[in-house]
Amino acid sequence: MFDEQIIELLESHVKLQRPFESKLYILVEMSGTSINEMENQFCNLIEHLMDKNLIHNGTYSSELTKMKKLWELRERIAEVLGSNGYCFKYDISIPLKEYYDLVEILRERLKSNKKVTSISGYGHIGDSNLHLSVTCDKFYESVKNEIEPFVYEWVSERNGSVSSEHGLGLKRNNHIHYSKSPEAIDLMKKIKKILDPKLLLNPQKMMNFK
Repeated sequence: MFDEQIIELLESHVKLQRPFESKLYILVEMSGTSINEMENQFCNLIEHLMDKNLIHNGTYSSELTKMKKLWELRERIAEVLGSNGYCFKYDISIPLKEYYDLVEILRERLKSNKKVTSISGYGHIGDSNLHLSVTCDKFYESVKNEIEPFVYEWVSERNGSVSSEHGLGLKRNNHIHYSKSPEAIDLMKKIKKILDPKLLLNPQKMMNFK
């Protein structure tokens, strides 16, 4: 999934074209033994979703060149976000019923902040993983303070994960308490010390033991 703001960045920075006008896009890949059968199933699915007013448009291709063009939209997102100045990135997971809400909430929260150039969302609907991105021409502590800890608290209230797909890493190893209880964190530390008593593996990448 990616939104219209992502598409606009792809158009302006790397000159890619959107397949059709929409506020949100979902990219689906299918595999099977019969191309004709898959095409029929996918066309029927698009028609059904359009009849239910769940989607407004759709396209498909079994032709390799067009497939690559559609996937290029997804694969170059990180590139265009990085070329738009500084990007505050958040890798979260939240319930599907509220999947895109935080993007819109953050736009409202930051609408008067002239330092912010874009707020966008993309991710993987299958596991409720959302990459929330806020771009500025450069890093601003004031912008960060408007985003954090608000984003982490919002996710925590919905029992989501503040670091979903890529783990905690170095930047978020002090944020695990937003997603895990003190008891769970204590247990994780005990298991870590049993398996790695000298803390040699990935030091400080998962939890801060200082």
